[in-house]
Amino acid sequence: MAILFLLNVIIMLVIGKLYPREEEYNQKYTEQVDIQPWKYALVTGITICVIVISSFIYFS
Repeated sequence: MAILFLLNVIIMLVIGKLYPREEEYNQKYTEQVDIQPWKYALVTGITICVIVISSFIYFS
């Protein structure tokens, strides 16, 4: 799998050198999607970390 990953990276770099973009990519914010931070993100992240660490400790 690592060989395939490296091969893909090399192919992308070669294509980028051979056929560069003519204009720089500029992402535009269209305001169609609300991008406000989710208020439960920190609690959910900590909960997931605790569950993963607990399951590692339990099964080892």
